[in-house]
Amino acid sequence: MRISIRLLLVSLSLALLISIFAFSWLSYDSAGSLNDNTVEIATNWLPSTRAVNSINTTTSDFRIAEGSHILSTDPTEMARAEKDIRAADEHIKAIRKEYGGLISAARERTAYESFSTKWSLYKDLHKEMLELSRANKNEEASVLFKTEMRSAFDEASAILGDLSELNQQGSLAAYNSSSQVHDNVVTAIIVAMTISTLIGLTMMAYAVMALPIQSQRLRQRCNWSLVGNWIRRFPSLANETNLATWLERWPHSVTTSLKPSGCALNKLKQRSGMLRR
Repeated sequence: MRISIRLLLVSLSLALLISIFAFSWLSYDSAGSLNDNTVEIATNWLPSTRAVNSINTTTSDFRIAEGSHILSTDPTEMARAEKDIRAADEHIKAIRKEYGGLISAARERTAYESFSTKWSLYKDLHKEMLELSRANKNEEASVLFKTEMRSAFDEASAILGDLSELNQQGSLAAYNSSSQVHDNVVTAIIVAMTISTLIGLTMMAYAVMALPIQSQRLRQRCNWSLVGNWIRRFPSLANETNLATWLERWPHSVTTSLKPSGCALNKLKQRSGMLRR
């Protein structure tokens, strides 16, 4: 079955438009995914990791200041140590408030609540230790500092380590997701370029090879139709000799494509016979 020019061109154009639309939609969707992952990393995972690391560092500073207080016997040195303790404590409170608003996963929230419990226990022991140290009961304060307080602090620090690991995993997952989206977009671009190139080459090949043939056939049909109309008006032209004589009298520019010969004349005779009937 011969495909018409219009159907072929419409089909190729439609295929090209579909490929362009599909690629555009994929690009739009992928851009949205990349933006979501970037926002998640920038506004959640990185700030959370920074906050957890800051809490971990500051709690260590808090404990160092406690040790300095226990080792101090001079009121001035003890006052300096208590100032460092208060500064670290205020910083921990501020960072914890910031971090609490960044928690997004249930597992992360559960771990943070566990840290809060351990840190509250440590703070209660801290008050007891500080009273002993202020009373210069350094030996008792040191024992408390090295036993119960050390155990509570290690447990709290371990939880902070888990929280840091959770946030790093979340950041890595978002990064891997972005990398996958990037790979999909690159693949889609290659596929879209291949399809578009093939469609373009097909249309070019059709324009160069098939269109002239179709155009020639169409022109011949128009010419035979013109001759047929003349035969209807002048039945004598159905005679092969009369038709050839008539064609010779017309200007060359008009009759060039109309002059029949060989098989063409046979077809003309058949058509003229049908017309006369």
